[in-house]
Amino acid sequence: MVNMDVQEAFYADLAADTSGDQNHVFENIEPPSSVRDKMRYTHFSGNAAKPPVGFFPVQLPASPSGKAVL
Repeated sequence: MVNMDVQEAFYADLAADTSGDQNHVFENIEPPSSVRDKMRYTHFSGNAAKPPVGFFPVQLPASPSGKAVL
């Protein structure tokens, strides 16, 4: 496991980025609360009862018309 100071510095660097670039970080830990409010953060829960479940959307079955059924 990476030292907590290194993790906080990593997320602080991302939060301070003003380039407009988009970054996707796949990690099993939450970003520190000290920087979470400074970035657009989306938690993917893995729990169907608490969307969003995952980064890749679930493939919905098609109706006879060929459109996805919601």
